[in-house]
Amino acid sequence: MDTDLGKRINSSKIGIGFHTIWGGSTVEGMPARSGIGVDTSSYQGNDDISVFSSDFSDTSGTTNFTI
Repeated sequence: MDTDLGKRINSSKIGIGFHTIWGGSTVEGMPARSGIGVDTSSYQGNDDISVFSSDFSDTSGTTNFTI
């Protein structure tokens, strides 16, 4: 967690990732769409919450996905 992004995620209390968008007026009529392009800007600015859309930027060399 040596990056600014890693530190932000690590210090938050909850993380939210938008990966699916549902639309329609009835459950039967709700098609699922990709969450890519969801505007998360209105959710930013609260240090307790990390909010991300499913947009993906290639962070090769700076981000490691490990457990």
